[in-house]
Amino acid sequence: MLWVEVLLLGVMLVIGGICSYTDITDGIVPNRWLLRGVITVAMLQVIYVGVGAREYLAGWALSLSFASGFAILLYAAGVWAAGDVKLFMLLFLCVPGRLLDAGGLTYAVVPYIYIFVPAILWIAGDTIVQLVTRAERFIPERIHLKDVLYMVAVMIEITVLQIIVWGLAPGFCSENELFVAVVMLVCAYWFGSSKWMRKKTVIAVFVLAMLCFMHFDLWAYTPAEWWVYAVVAGVMLFQHMAAAYNYRRIPTNEVRRGMILSSGTILALSTSHVRDLPTNAAEDMSARLSEVEAQAVRRWEHSKYGAPSVIIVRKIPFALLVTLGMVLWTAVRMSGGY
Repeated sequence: MLWVEVLLLGVMLVIGGICSYTDITDGIVPNRWLLRGVITVAMLQVIYVGVGAREYLAGWALSLSFASGFAILLYAAGVWAAGDVKLFMLLFLCVPGRLLDAGGLTYAVVPYIYIFVPAILWIAGDTIVQLVTRAERFIPERIHLKDVLYMVAVMIEITVLQIIVWGLAPGFCSENELFVAVVMLVCAYWFGSSKWMRKKTVIAVFVLAMLCFMHFDLWAYTPAEWWVYAVVAGVMLFQHMAAAYNYRRIPTNEVRRGMILSSGTILALSTSHVRDLPTNAAEDMSARLSEVEAQAVRRWEHSKYGAPSVIIVRKIPFALLVTLGMVLWTAVRMSGGY
């Protein structure tokens, strides 16, 4: 069935390439190409599974389900756009089943590593370019002691959750350590953005639980090496510095559908009586402008409180990173790697 695998990977390259191009040029991942890809891949997978790879069906379907579930969670959290999620699910659908024949649920999460590591490198490289070219800086909000304490609280909550999960299912966790680790990262992101998990009573319950685990020797705290904390501190500082280049000033008449306005710009718009102006100041994918909102912002320029320019959140071409990550991971798997 080598010819089917070649066709599946060909679809991955073609659809991924087209969607990456349109995401860079137009800021969208076109549904028509995703639909064509799904129809083509579905037919190829039916042939692949039905003729010579039936033994891989269960593992492939399980990995696809969990990988897609994580993508949907990223969409719900406002990290990925709907187009990026659909593209990821299509590209994972292109992966031949024999590449997922071992490793438990590991292969449901490994592709995310191949996607997010290049994303981090992209941000780092872009920040260096912005520094060298002396691009306009937008001073980020200072890091307050309250933010640091919340971060410590999240670490405590995740630690308690991890103890409970390992205690209830030690066998599953030991066989799927990477999968469990990614689940913990997702939970950490959710805890950090959830107002409910930041309540003092909730934090107190987790602290009490951790103290109980320590008292009854269910968990022994072992501090990491000093350099680990130094690396974490360095990453936090770099992330804070990079935030100064997360924005770009553009003429108001160039605002288009799909853009995300800065929270400061949304605040400025709130003083106007122009109809249909955007109100979502989250600065994530949930705040992408509709065509009606984009038109309202362009009308706002000529109103009483209007301005000739606005600040938008700079967009990472994530469709390109999703495609590159999936292609790289598939190539590594075909060569026998992880």
